[in-house]
Amino acid sequence: MENWTGNLAPGQKITITPSLQQSINFGENSLSVSLSNPSETLIINNVGTVNFEITDPPNSFGQTNSTYLFESNEDDWLVVGDPVWEKGVPTGASLNQVNSGTTAYATNLSGNHPDKSTSSLVSPCYDLSQLESGTIRFYLAYELETSYDFIYLQYSIDKGQNWSTIDAYNGFDSELKEYSYGLNQNMFSENIIFRFHLAADAYVNEEGAVIDDFIIEGFALHSENDIAHDIAIYPNPTNGLFTIDTNGQFELKKIKIFSLESKLIYETEVVNNSMYEVDFYPTKGIYFIELSNSDQRKIICKLIVE
Repeated sequence: MENWTGNLAPGQKITITPSLQQSINFGENSLSVSLSNPSETLIINNVGTVNFEITDPPNSFGQTNSTYLFESNEDDWLVVGDPVWEKGVPTGASLNQVNSGTTAYATNLSGNHPDKSTSSLVSPCYDLSQLESGTIRFYLAYELETSYDFIYLQYSIDKGQNWSTIDAYNGFDSELKEYSYGLNQNMFSENIIFRFHLAADAYVNEEGAVIDDFIIEGFALHSENDIAHDIAIYPNPTNGLFTIDTNGQFELKKIKIFSLESKLIYETEVVNNSMYEVDFYPTKGIYFIELSNSDQRKIICKLIVE
């Protein structure tokens, strides 16, 4: 509750910033205002209520999910070097697919890439320093002169001064396929960028490459939601059989378990229960449990299997 006392002229407006005693919850909220004037006789219009909704923002409960679909409204990627990469509808003889939407990036949307070209498609800068694990995923098809022309997937943590190669693509694979790579410890940086780098020689050229739907997914353990601190997982470490107990704070709807590489390896639906026993026997290691409730809110916890 916030109290204000003063005089207002007819038509005058003021701004009052309340001192909140607790954070505003995600979901539906309401704000009520009441006025009191000792000399006023008509009080029917002295009370007002406004309802508003706070949307649960992405990543607020630890799961990072950054997606670029390479549609027309996304302009965050840069072409550096020769102006080879272009975004649009691929219509090549072999490279003419997209994974979603209508557009993708290609070295040439309707023909072969130029000879003797060096061109990079560079991502925005990411802050992955809070992640414990994660993956990058994308869709790629390519036709490149065997042994001479290459596409490199690379990353840099020093603003592009030095690049480390994750993988290289050469030869012919014209079917648009999903590629997935786990993030290593060097990538958990405050400033990391990725690029697809074309290096072509001066003689033979092919259609090049088409890239669509670049996705970074990961898990962070920290959470601003205090209820996460009261969730019990026992025994932890475990040999495979363990219990999840929300201490009555909310009812579980879905449980997912991911590996350190963020691969989903266990999933189950829960029917309105704040406590659930999981029968899970993977190999030894560290895993992440994603708990979801009926409001689609997610909490990430660490699980150790011995």
